[in-house]
Order: sequence, then C-alpha cells, then structure tokens
Amino acid sequence: MSTDDIHAQNEALIRAYRSVFATPAGQIVLADLGRFCFAANTPFSSEPGVTEKNVGRNEVWRRICDYSHFTVDELYALRRGVPINQGDDEE
Repeated sequence: MSTDDIHAQNEALIRAYRSVFATPAGQIVLADLGRFCFAANTPFSSEPGVTEKNVGRNEVWRRICDYSHFTVDELYALRRGVPINQGDDEE
C-alpha cells in the first residue's frame, strides 16, 4: 500500500468519525462516553485489574477524539459530559 493510499484511508476514516460524532445524537453519545471512558478522571483503581480496564476505555475515548478533530474547548466540554454545539460548519 502506497503512502497516498494510506493518507486517503486516514482521511476517509476521519470523515467517517466526524460524520458520526458531529451529529446531535453523536454528541449525546460522546458525552456519555466521556463519563464512561474516564475522560476527565483518573482511570486508577486500587482494585486488581480495574485500572487496566479503565485505561482501555480511555484509549477508546482518545481514539475517537483524535479522529474527530475536536477543538480544545469542545474536548473540555465532552470530558465533563456536556454535548457540544458545533454549528453548521459541516464538511
């Protein structure tokens, strides 16, 4: 696979993430995932195995945010479990 092919695949993946999570329903889901995936809290737990599970959840959250290209303010709101309003600037 060429570098151009990889770049095109990544762009398509970013567009897909954005189209899913930039919707009003996607914002509600992201707010819920922000709480569930320890976006604003430490994943540490003193219980055996729980920290590892929580870190895995957090990695999923980070992947979604990385591919969705949210602004810092938008990420801050989502980490607090608040859906964001992205206006009408759809791609």
